[in-house]
Amino acid sequence: MTATTWSYTAKANRENESVMRRAGVKTFYALLNWRSRHKIPEDAGDFRLLSPRAAAALRQMPERNRFFKGLASWIGFKQIRVDYEPAERKHGVTTWNVWTLIGLSIEGLTSFSVAPLRVASMLGLLLAVTALFFGGWILLETLVYGQDVPGIPRWWSASW
Repeated sequence: MTATTWSYTAKANRENESVMRRAGVKTFYALLNWRSRHKIPEDAGDFRLLSPRAAAALRQMPERNRFFKGLASWIGFKQIRVDYEPAERKHGVTTWNVWTLIGLSIEGLTSFSVAPLRVASMLGLLLAVTALFFGGWILLETLVYGQDVPGIPRWWSASW
């Protein structure tokens, strides 16, 4: 490993996971990397081997709520994937339930993806176009057909 390289671990496969979980993971990474400048490797774990330069770059980050997968990709060093087969859990129960995973996903999406901004922009544009169309329809009914529009005072429509 050179001074500008770091490696990350990734699950070799997800065959032992439910279909819903696999679909959720796929959707999460698709949204996270949707037209993103800094791609976050799919299935990447939080276990990493960092060069001293990469570790120093991460320590300089001022973030309090750290989405490590995003920060590690954002610092920009060459990445090497190391696949692993997760062993079956022998003891204990995972504390990662659906809600904690959703919370982590929201943290990652709002920190390292433009997807939420794009969705909000598209919804705003859709709402504006709908309002413009509806306003035009009201004017058309009032001016051309002379119909009173419910919710609009008669004096307004009568003055036209």
